[in-house]
Amino acid sequence: MKVGNLTFHFCHNYGGVLQCLALQQALQRLGVNAEVIDYNPIWKMRWVQRWGGLVSERLAERVLSRLAERRFGAAHFQKFRAFRKQHFRLSEPCLSIRSLRKRANSYDALMVGSDQVWNGEWHWPVYFLNFATRYPGRKISYAACFGHDRQPADFLKKVPFWLASFAAISVRNNLSRDMVKRLCGREPQVVADPTLLVDLRECALPPPNPLPQFILVYSLKTKNAEESAAIVSQVKSRLHLPVVSVTPGSLPGAPFPGADVVIDDAGPAEWVWLLANASYVCTDSFHGTIFSLKYRKPFVVLDHRAEGSKRLYDFADRFGFRDRLVAGAAQITGEEFWQRTLDFDLVHQRLESHIQDSYRFLKSALGMGPGNETGV
Repeated sequence: MKVGNLTFHFCHNYGGVLQCLALQQALQRLGVNAEVIDYNPIWKMRWVQRWGGLVSERLAERVLSRLAERRFGAAHFQKFRAFRKQHFRLSEPCLSIRSLRKRANSYDALMVGSDQVWNGEWHWPVYFLNFATRYPGRKISYAACFGHDRQPADFLKKVPFWLASFAAISVRNNLSRDMVKRLCGREPQVVADPTLLVDLRECALPPPNPLPQFILVYSLKTKNAEESAAIVSQVKSRLHLPVVSVTPGSLPGAPFPGADVVIDDAGPAEWVWLLANASYVCTDSFHGTIFSLKYRKPFVVLDHRAEGSKRLYDFADRFGFRDRLVAGAAQITGEEFWQRTLDFDLVHQRLESHIQDSYRFLKSALGMGPGNETGV
């Protein structure tokens, strides 16, 4: 069976790239000939995306971010390109909807996901496989996500039509499940993020001059930066270890306040190594949290109570680590927090059950037989 997967493989985002690789590897474990469809909906408007939207109340912040990209981005982005070239099985480039439609006919099944592929803010109906109107094979979503529930009304009206031809639908969280159920009357299965399905340490590489012990900070948000810095400072005073900050792929040149070491150009391989080898992790990232759990790293989530945090709340409630979400330094100053350790054995038992259910979904959706697989 040959399967084409359509997702955000082109982005300079650690989670986005690694979830794509993980789903490719998971399908290969099932004996599937898996290929990433090399389509980038913004390839013609890359400069518009990077420099557009500067007229706003955050003008200065946006300009500084873009200038930082020019200074630090070349090496950083090159590592993403090299990672994709080394690890991805890519199709021939698809530069139009017409070429996508033609490419679709070479697959027995089309799959979309994971990540926020159904976020209506971008309004890319291609991620509902709407280009394959006469496609005879199976259409499947794996761990697709809307991101948040405040979607454009005109976008939501079209979702039932787009999903009507899907043979199997799965989503990444309860929020996305409830939206599909409300809009389409179908109840999709909630499955594991692809990065939980396989190990991924085989692709890890250490950064230059790695420290033997360190606190890793991976923060995506600029809001509440002072409070986040205070939380990290509290962790550092407790553990007496240096702080290593990894700059997000979308914000090069924006180091975390108080970091002892700043890594501006980490590629996905180095990011995995840092998560796998950190002594402690401070993050507000969904995938930063997932990898902390995967590799049994003590961690705190820098909880900004933002819209996007709903994905983290759902994940934390599902696997029992809601007390790791910290909104302020006052929450971790007392002994009670530090004595309350996370039971990783229990978390991994729950994860393993979720992973096996997810593999069963993939097999059923692809028309394959039963069997158990393990991940994490």
